[in-house]
This record gives sequence, structure tokens and C-alpha cells, in this order.
Amino acid sequence: MNEKPVTAPSGIVSLENNERYIPATKRPDGTLRKERRVRPGFTPQEDIARYKNPNVPEPVVVHKEEPAKPKTKAQKKNERRKAKKQEKTFNIGAGEELEEREIDIIQNKIENLSISSSENGQINNNNNNNNNNNNNNNNNNNNNNNNNNNNNKELETICKKIKALEKKTRQIDRIKEKENNGVVLTKEEENKLNNLDQVKKELENLKKLKAELE
Repeated sequence: MNEKPVTAPSGIVSLENNERYIPATKRPDGTLRKERRVRPGFTPQEDIARYKNPNVPEPVVVHKEEPAKPKTKAQKKNERRKAKKQEKTFNIGAGEELEEREIDIIQNKIENLSISSSENGQINNNNNNNNNNNNNNNNNNNNNNNNNNNNNKELETICKKIKALEKKTRQIDRIKEKENNGVVLTKEEENKLNNLDQVKKELENLKKLKAELE
């Protein structure tokens, strides 16, 4: 007869085959937090059993209300330090959002630059066909200079894009490591983790394009 799954105090469900998972739940906004597996050997603090002697009654804890003591200078200093640390954490999160917006701006510049380069190439070819043979050398030199300038600008933009995507990949790798350690991710972290393959593919394409321009 199959045994029923066992649910620990932390909410982790253990199956008969020793597999463990955190059941799917709903967030306050109504979205679904998907089921997640728990790696072998991971035990939350609330699931650690404590030994109790059945022959010794548990002591009755009497809570006495003590008057609030005035805070010391050290306590006030620690509170200010904690507030600054929380503010720094918030600024880091805002910096990541700003970085993502900068990545989108760079991507748009690359697309516009590619379109502009194609249009300029067609115009230059038409002008060369209509010019006299005596002016061909001058026109070719001008076209080469323009193409070199465009390539340099495009290469610089691609390098910035690659650097930003590499940093984004490292951030997603850290999120994936948290997930492997059994930490429940936020919705924003889940979205970033789902985009890992897309980010790596885009990074690979940009590196190939950079190699062609160099």
C-alpha cells in the first residue's frame, strides 16, 4: 500500500521515493508560484527535530512585562547603520532596473545603426555608378572612410552591449544558484531566470558580429 506524502512544518512535502518539493502556491496578487524541488540534504531550521524528555514536564514560561528601557548610543548607532544598509540595497535594485533600460536603448541603437548602414551602402553604390571614371577613385576613398567610421561606431556600441549582457548573465547565474540551494525566488527573479537562454543566445550573436567587424 502506498504511503501518503508527508508534509513537514516548513511546508516541504516528502514522497515515498525520498523526493521532496515545495507545493505550488498563489501569491497575494493572484499569480501562481510554481512547484519547486528541494535538493537532497537541505533541511530548513523549522524542520530540525528537537529532543524532548517525556518524563520531564515542560517548564511554564511566565512573561513579565518590563518597562521600555531608553536606547543606548550603541543601539541608536546600529539602527542608523541598518537603515543605511537597507537604503543601499534599494539603490542596488534600482540600479539593475536602470541597467536593463540602458541595455534596451543600446539594442535599439544597434538595430537603427544596421538599417542606416544598409541604406547608406545602397545610396553610395548608386552614386558611384553615375559618376565619371575620373572621379571613381575619390568616391571610393570617401565610401571607405564612411564605412570605417560606421564600423567603428557599430563596434563600440556592440562592445557596450556585450559588457552589459555579460553582467546580466552573471546576475541570472546567481539567481539560479539561489534556486539550487532551495531558496524560493520572487516573481522578478523567476522572469530573469526564464530569460537566461535568450540572453546567452543574444550574447553569442553579438560576439560573432563583433568578430566580423574586427
